[in-house]
Amino acid sequence: MTRGINPVFSYSQILSSYRALIHTHFRAKGVTTDEWINLSYKEGSEEKAEQIARNLKSMGLIVEQIIQGTGLSTETIQGL
Repeated sequence: MTRGINPVFSYSQILSSYRALIHTHFRAKGVTTDEWINLSYKEGSEEKAEQIARNLKSMGLIVEQIIQGTGLSTETIQGL
């Protein structure tokens, strides 16, 4: 084993490093932490809505029903 290198990291060490990296990345782009959190939440919500739309589409629901259930646009649903 190479001296000075610990191949096993705890979850908290990895999470802390990830958060620092993300913070540095968005800070360099001029995005505040609150803006980043809101953007992440919005993207996650959109991904979930698309996943639900795919499921509804595979169940045979019509586009209008999927729009009503997910709030997605006709173009987005047809592109799934």
